[in-house]
Amino acid sequence: MTDVFVVIVTSNHASYIRRCVESVLNSQHACSVDVAVVDNGSVDGTREILRTFDGWLKLIEREGGHSLSNNINIVLRMAEAKYFLIMNPDVELPPDGIAKLYDFMEEHEDAGACGPKLANCDGSLQLSCRRFPTPWIFLVRRTPLRWFLPMEKTGKSQLMADWDHKEVKQVDWVIGACTILRKEALDQIGYYDERFRLYCEEIDLCYRLWEQGWLVYYDPRVAVVHDHQLKSLKKLISIHSFWHYQSMLQYVLKHKLAGFRRPQTD
Repeated sequence: MTDVFVVIVTSNHASYIRRCVESVLNSQHACSVDVAVVDNGSVDGTREILRTFDGWLKLIEREGGHSLSNNINIVLRMAEAKYFLIMNPDVELPPDGIAKLYDFMEEHEDAGACGPKLANCDGSLQLSCRRFPTPWIFLVRRTPLRWFLPMEKTGKSQLMADWDHKEVKQVDWVIGACTILRKEALDQIGYYDERFRLYCEEIDLCYRLWEQGWLVYYDPRVAVVHDHQLKSLKKLISIHSFWHYQSMLQYVLKHKLAGFRRPQTD
């Protein structure tokens, strides 16, 4: 069984994918690592770039139109590994990133998931660990209200902007750009929910981990560069913002009011 199986899902990310894959292949670690890239219908040369890594990774070419969750689950169901490292194509790992995340999971047997510190390209902190959202935050952050209200009213608490992000901490959820997951926990909760096309699938996943007694951690000792595109926030009305609305509605319908707070388990 592989120690860490890296899963990258891409769709027309030719400008990012080489640096992302090379950061994985150049990582320094003592654990065993496999890599799979799922290409969801790229037509921009992404596949041609990925084929240059033949022998170093497994490339799964799909026609496109599949949800992010479905693309990830393809690998989760076929691979045998103790941990899965889920990565966006716009992420670059530090040389010791895989080793440190693996060691963290080995040392924290109660961890179902752990997210590293995410940094912007200029090195500044990206707020990547969150508290579960409230109905108010769901409303404000996806409507014009966010332009007229101060940060304190538009999600400072939910984004954990009131904390310095300098220590390991149990958190409600971590954004899915780079997350290491325990296979045992995934088998228990049932993998990603494929009804989420894009966005909110990681909130749902972390909620179900907490629900089953697993913990979710943030570890700032591992710093990962994430060139965050923020496609769903740049425009109030776009296909990405529509998918975000759709996913938020799916989350609310699935978990109802319970989904706005951390599950209490025995």
